[in-house]
Amino acid sequence: MVPPTIRFDGQAAIVTGVANGLGRGYALALAARGAAVVCNDVVADAAHAVAGCGRIVFTSSSAGLFGSPWQANDAAAKAGLVGLCNVVSLEGAAHGILANTILPMALTGIGSDGPPPDPLDVLRETTEHSDRSHRA
Repeated sequence: MVPPTIRFDGQAAIVTGVANGLGRGYALALAARGAAVVCNDVVADAAHAVAGCGRIVFTSSSAGLFGSPWQANDAAAKAGLVGLCNVVSLEGAAHGILANTILPMALTGIGSDGPPPDPLDVLRETTEHSDRSHRA
């Protein structure tokens, strides 16, 4: 967290992914320190609408750079953020807008159980259980 002595009064922050997790934490912390926080998904046009000098920080993950077993959807989304940041950085430079991507890392158990179950197997088990229930 940001030490309470650091203030962002008179500054704006654009935070994506504010529904939960890191995005929510960043938005709440910035607002508590006086920043005007815009909570939304950011596209390049919206980022360029920021008046004057600004800074955009995207939060990706190591999955976006290195991949992660059984998480193709997350890896693709996080790699997309890195690409979006590169474009915003190039296009925003003329407007005094800086863009960076951070990749916080943490060791979790996500994906440690191997691949998710085959949806067809789950459907078969559910159907078999349902059939047995109706016969009883």
